[in-house]
Amino acid sequence: MARTNRVTYSQFLQEYRHDIFQMLLSMGVERSAAAALMDEYRQNIEVWAGHRPEAGSIVTAQMAARMLVRVSDLDIDDGL
Repeated sequence: MARTNRVTYSQFLQEYRHDIFQMLLSMGVERSAAAALMDEYRQNIEVWAGHRPEAGSIVTAQMAARMLVRVSDLDIDDGL
């Protein structure tokens, strides 16, 4: 019998959100600001994740983090 590694949508979305959060922190965003961004753009993040966990996200977590920083008014020293 073939063994498959099925991930539920909620688990997939939780991991995707975690990856975005970690990327925001690595870009120099403070933890509270990152949490606020994640909450404010929750609907966008769900759209970027897509609805098929087996196919992966539509937008990578790294690109999603960059887009969140770009649309926010955060001042990050990395020149984003």
